[in-house]
Amino acid sequence: MTPSNTLAAIALLPLLLQRTHAILPTAAIDVILPDTNSPPITLLASQASFGAVLAEYSRRFREHDGDGNGAPGVGVLPAFPPENDPYLCNEAEGWADYRNHRDGNDGNRDGDDDDLNNNMNIDNRVNNAYQANGPYYQSALLVPRGQCSFERKALSAQRLGASAIIVYGSLSSRYSLRYANSTDDCQDASCDDAKTRTDGYYTNKDVIWPGDKYDYDCGFGRAWIPEEEMEGKLDFTKLPGGYDERNDAFLVGRGEGNLCVRYDASLDGSAGGGGSSTPFAKGCESQRCLVTGRNETFSGDGGLRYEGCCAWDLHVWLYSDNSIPATNEAVTIPTVYITMEEATLLLDVVRGANDSQSGDPVVLTMYQRYRPEYNFSAVMIWALGVFVAWIASYHSSVEYRRLGKALMAKREMDARMEGDEVGRGGDDRSQGVGSVGRRGRSRSPPSSSSVSSNERQIQQQPPQQGVEMGRSGSNISNTERGAGGEERVIYRAESSSSSSQPQYVEDPDSLELTASHAVGFIVMASTSLLVLFFFKIYSVVKIMYAFGCSGALAQIIIHPGLVHLFQR
Repeated sequence: MTPSNTLAAIALLPLLLQRTHAILPTAAIDVILPDTNSPPITLLASQASFGAVLAEYSRRFREHDGDGNGAPGVGVLPAFPPENDPYLCNEAEGWADYRNHRDGNDGNRDGDDDDLNNNMNIDNRVNNAYQANGPYYQSALLVPRGQCSFERKALSAQRLGASAIIVYGSLSSRYSLRYANSTDDCQDASCDDAKTRTDGYYTNKDVIWPGDKYDYDCGFGRAWIPEEEMEGKLDFTKLPGGYDERNDAFLVGRGEGNLCVRYDASLDGSAGGGGSSTPFAKGCESQRCLVTGRNETFSGDGGLRYEGCCAWDLHVWLYSDNSIPATNEAVTIPTVYITMEEATLLLDVVRGANDSQSGDPVVLTMYQRYRPEYNFSAVMIWALGVFVAWIASYHSSVEYRRLGKALMAKREMDARMEGDEVGRGGDDRSQGVGSVGRRGRSRSPPSSSSVSSNERQIQQQPPQQGVEMGRSGSNISNTERGAGGEERVIYRAESSSSSSQPQYVEDPDSLELTASHAVGFIVMASTSLLVLFFFKIYSVVKIMYAFGCSGALAQIIIHPGLVHLFQR
């Protein structure tokens, strides 16, 4: 491949780039709308490491039949958990037992059996087969994240009779109340906390606030919310989880209704914690704000302001819960997770359909996303690696190829010269001129007529020295006069030193790597990463990447291209 073809192939590679999604959301949910011919709404979801595996992509249209046979998660109806257990964590806390839910008992220890039946989302619009197997039969429970583990939620949903569970992200799942000092038999007033109090008085001191970099990142947007807005519109101490769902109206969106947009720190850096260079509405992709619990005094009027930062809204991997006793039944229903943005869309559709009078519910189909038998991207990465390795090895062996050609030409010429001399020696013997021994004789030069033009061209080539001829420091050619008076090149190695051993000159560009180099690289790289992440100077990484990429680009593409152009 010529250098020009190589550059053309590299220039065409960007045409193969396509927009892709992250690897984590390996599942999808089709939301089939009632009374409409429009295509379903597809949401991406991440699967759990426990429970049943979702239907394969090819089986996503196979719905359940009357006997319950069919692919898991296909053709299910959306439903909500009981009103007194919105996070589906009462059973994990020991406040409920859902193992006998089909007998009409809601499983709660308060003796009230009406919550489960009143809150079920499968009403008389569905057939009797659903009712005969429990209110949550062939349904997918929509449960917010938080308060307990994913597997605990799935186990409770399974005991309620659900066929699947969809855990969705929410701002409320990032907050909780502090239960550390709570005991069931605590009678002393000092033991009262957010879990055992009966006076109804809770403060922000009882709130467990979201974690930096885990739940939010102030680098994508920061705001300083005044104290009067914080106390007048936001509530983080409402039972059971502490967060009031009505807070979402003041913490979601790109408009002025979002308090983090209204009090953007990039527009006002006078708060004690400093401003932000990134506007919240532009830098926060999730469009959601998390109040971090940190507050600063405003330098203007001395008022108190609370920090709000951009919330993460990413798919998460649903790990199993090792604290669940082995004696419990295993989770056998599929469990998936969707983001806050996808949950907003799904919940709006489900609640809108429930409020309508159409008579048809929303149907959900959960399945694994399409995965080709052969991963084309992996093949492309492998081919690109092989191509780069071939280009590197090809260009690094230029001197060796040139040396090989010179040596082959020399051997070919020597063989032809020896053949001519042997033939001429036979003629001399037949004419009585003399005999020529194989050893200890001086070779006579061939006549000018017996040397082809190609051989003359090879003979007249200047002698190669240094690295090209085995890196020898000696002269590799001499000249002598032939019988006809012509001057010819004879190849023999004459060492310029007194030693008969060949002298090698080390290539000044070569460097032999040893174990100490590898250890030094590991130590320096680890130290650099520790400094970058400890002091949070991530921008330096961009500068380092810029230098590295520009150097590689100049060495691999720009420099060879300019050399090729100027050689013309």
